[in-house]
Amino acid sequence: EESFAQYFRFDTRLVDFTPSKQAFDWRRFYREYYGELPDNTYFSSAGMACIPGNFHHYIRGISPLARCKTLKEIEAVPDSDYRREYRYADLESRVAKLHQQDYYVVGSLGHGGFEGANNLRGILELLEDLVSRPRIAETVIQRVVERQVFMAKRFVQAGVDAVETGNDFAMETRLFMSPQVWRQWFKPRLVEVVQAVKRTDERLRFIYHCCGFVEPLVPDLIECGIDVLHSVQPESVDPAFLKKEYGKHLSFWGTVGTQT
Repeated sequence: EESFAQYFRFDTRLVDFTPSKQAFDWRRFYREYYGELPDNTYFSSAGMACIPGNFHHYIRGISPLARCKTLKEIEAVPDSDYRREYRYADLESRVAKLHQQDYYVVGSLGHGGFEGANNLRGILELLEDLVSRPRIAETVIQRVVERQVFMAKRFVQAGVDAVETGNDFAMETRLFMSPQVWRQWFKPRLVEVVQAVKRTDERLRFIYHCCGFVEPLVPDLIECGIDVLHSVQPESVDPAFLKKEYGKHLSFWGTVGTQT
């Protein structure tokens, strides 16, 4: 079956780590907190329970750390096995094959520090952690950042042309948090991930996705070393203004409204 990328003749292709074979019984883990999950539930490599909806890729997600009350409980929940060699052993050959087909190859880090952490913890719990439980916030966010740094280095070694990540830290008309809170918690960690790529090869491009009203943080993203901003959602920002104001520093990918 033809993929969207093939049908629309995209000149880019994403590569990711091989799916996890981690033998942890997530269904049993969730049963203790939520009872039995639907039979069609599947689990991300980091343990998020994904319950399919009735339209395309939409799911209901349940965060594995949402019910944890202490650091000890959080640390007892296993992390993804992303460091295992089988997860990235064939990465170089997959990248080379795509290059032979003349594609621009992008290594996908998945969700970054904010969205990755709220997938693990739950968005309400994470936002409360930032204010009231900073040690828990630090632990959960750092778990995501360490994974991204490791993956970024492997993508660079495999010969990708760019690396991408995403954080939906904005709604349609505002941010989920103040710029000051974002700068305290997430900006230094984004720099760490970007540098894992550019410290090895400064010619590589870093692509950053954020839906919604991202405009207040665009100068910060430039300072972090971002080269490309995606998705530039026209329901929330003015693509022409962003291009005029920041086009010397950024390329913009998207600008097509798809909100339903």
